[in-house]
Amino acid sequence: EVVDVLDVVEKKGLEWEEEEKKEEQKKQMTLKTLFGRLLRLSRPEAPFIALGILTAALIGSAPSFEAILLGNVLHGTDLSSLGYQSQQSAKYFIIVATAAFLAHTINGGSFGVVSSKVLSRVRSLSFATVLNRPISWHDKPSHSSTLLITSLNNDTANFGSLTGVMLGTICAVFVNLFVSIVLALSTAWRIALVILVTLPLMLLAGYYRHKIISDFATRHETAYAQSASVALDSLAQIRTIASFTLEGRLLKRYEGALRVPYESSRKAILKGCLLLSLALSASYLLYALGYYYGSRQVSEGHYSTKEFYLVLTALLFGAQASGQLFTLAPNIAKGRIAAGNIFGLVDGDGNEDLDVVVVKEKDGEVEMSEKREGGVGVEIKGVGFAYPERLDKVVLDGLDMSIKPGEFAMIVGENGSGKSTVFGLLERFYNPTAGTITIDNQPHSTIPLSTLRQTISLVSQDATLFTGTIRENILLGISNPDSITQHQLESACKLANCHTFITALPESYDTPIGGKNVGLSGGQRQRICIARAIIRQSRLLLLDEATSALDSQSEELVNQSLEELRRSGRMTMVGITHRLESCRGADRIFVMEQGKVVETGGWEELCERKGKFWRLLSVARRNGGDGSV
Repeated sequence: EVVDVLDVVEKKGLEWEEEEKKEEQKKQMTLKTLFGRLLRLSRPEAPFIALGILTAALIGSAPSFEAILLGNVLHGTDLSSLGYQSQQSAKYFIIVATAAFLAHTINGGSFGVVSSKVLSRVRSLSFATVLNRPISWHDKPSHSSTLLITSLNNDTANFGSLTGVMLGTICAVFVNLFVSIVLALSTAWRIALVILVTLPLMLLAGYYRHKIISDFATRHETAYAQSASVALDSLAQIRTIASFTLEGRLLKRYEGALRVPYESSRKAILKGCLLLSLALSASYLLYALGYYYGSRQVSEGHYSTKEFYLVLTALLFGAQASGQLFTLAPNIAKGRIAAGNIFGLVDGDGNEDLDVVVVKEKDGEVEMSEKREGGVGVEIKGVGFAYPERLDKVVLDGLDMSIKPGEFAMIVGENGSGKSTVFGLLERFYNPTAGTITIDNQPHSTIPLSTLRQTISLVSQDATLFTGTIRENILLGISNPDSITQHQLESACKLANCHTFITALPESYDTPIGGKNVGLSGGQRQRICIARAIIRQSRLLLLDEATSALDSQSEELVNQSLEELRRSGRMTMVGITHRLESCRGADRIFVMEQGKVVETGGWEELCERKGKFWRLLSVARRNGGDGSV
C-alpha cells in the first residue's frame, strides 16, 4: 500500500504522456473552427448575438466619432468662435457618451445571456457525454476521474468566457480598427499609409504573443492536471499517508510534478511580456511617424491641420484598441484550449452536431419478453475476452456457464480468474471478443441497453448511496417514482430485511443521508441496495462481494435477505465471493480458473468430488478460518 501511494506520480505520468500524445492532435483547433462551432452551439441565442454584434459595432465606431470631434476642436483658430465650437463639441460628446452607455449596456446584457446559456449547454453536453460513454472509455488513463472533473469545471468556465464580454470586446476592437483605417484613408491617405506601417508590427507582435501563450498552455495543461491528481489521490489516502508519516515525501513529489511546467513557464512569460510590450509601445512609434510625416504634408499644403489631427487620432485610437485585444491573448488561448478539450470529448464518436448524447440503441435490437416477474435464464457459451487497454492479456478463454431462471448461482475462484469480468459482460460494460451470451433466451447484444440495464441490478462490495433521503435512494432507477406506493416500498424493504431499522430512524424513509452515508452501517447500506433491486423489479441480481466487507452479524442479516429473495423466486441471483462458506445456500457453484469454468455443481457435490473447489476450501479453512480465498 505504501508503494502504491509513493509511485502514483510516476505511473500516472507515464500513462498520461502516452495518451496525451495520441489525443493532442485531435484537440488542436484553429480560431476559425473555434468561432464557427461556437456560433453553431449558440444558434438558439442568435437574436442576442445579432444585437450584441450590432451594439459592438456602435461601440467600435465611437472612437472614430471622437476623432472627428477632436479634429474639429483642434482645427479651430478663430478665438471669437472657440467658445461656441467648444460648447457644440461638448454637446456632441454628451450624445456620443449617451449612445456608448446604451450600447455597452445592451452589449453586455446580450452577450451575458449568450454566455450563461452556452455555458449551461456546454456543461450539460459535457456531463451527458461522460455519463453515456462506455466503461471501456473510462478505463483510459486520459479519462481518469480527476482529468474529467478538471475538464467539466475549468474547461467549461474558460470556454464560456469566449461567449461573454470577451466576444463583445473582440467585435468592438475589430470594428474600431476597420472604421479607423477607412476614415483615415478617406481623409488623408498619404499620412494614413505611412502611419499604418506600424500597424502590422503591432499585429504580428500580438499574434506571436497569443501563439506563445497558447502553445505554453497546451503543453502544460496535462502537467498541472497531473499535479492536481497527485493531490487528490493523496487526500483520498490521507489515513495511510498519516500512519506512515509520508507527508514530506509526497509533498516533494507534488513539488516535482510542478517543477517542469514552472521552469518552462518562465521563458514563455518572458517572451510574452516582451511581445506585449512591443505591441503596446508601438503606439508611440505611431505618434513619431505621424507627427513627423503629417507635419510635412500640412506644411507643403497637401492636407489641412484638421485632416492631420483627424487621421492621427483615428489611427491612434485604432492602435490602442489593437493593444487592448492583445491583452486578451491569455484568455483567448485558454478558451481555445478549453474548446479543443470539450469538442474533443464530445466528438469522440464523431458527434459533430453538438446534440445531447444519449444511449443509442443499435439496429436489429429486439425487446425482451413481456414477462416481468421471475428470474431470467443466462447462457454463456465459448466466451473470450480481453480488456481494450490490455489486449495482450486474455481474461476469459472459452467460458461456458448455464444458469436457470430463478437459480442462485455463485462464482468462485482465485484472484485474476475472471470472476468480475463476467459481471462486466453481463451488464454490457464490455462486449465479448468471442462466443455468445443469451439472457431470457435472446442474444445479449440485441437487447436494448436501457432494457438490459433495467433487468439487471448490481450490488457491489462498496454499496453506493447518493446524497438524498433513504426513500430517494431506494427509488433510484425508477422512471416514475411517484407511481410507487408506500405499501410497495415497505414490502420491498421488508423482503430486503431493512424496514425495521429504517422506521427506527428519526424521519423514517425521509431520513437524509450524505454522500458518505453517515449513520448507516455497511450491512444497512447493502440491504438498502437490495431493496432498490427489488423495487425496480429486476430479474437478475448480481452480487459482487456483497458481504465480504461486513461483520458476521451484518453478513447474517444480508444473507437472510438473500434467502428470502431466493425463496420468492422473483429473480435470478448470481454472486461472486471469496468466502467459500457463503456458497452453502447456492443452487449452483461455478469454479473458475484462468478464464474458464473448471468445476460446477452444488455444495455437497463439489465437496464429495474433492476437486478444485474442495482444495480451495481446504486451504481457505486452514489459512483464514472463514473460508476465504
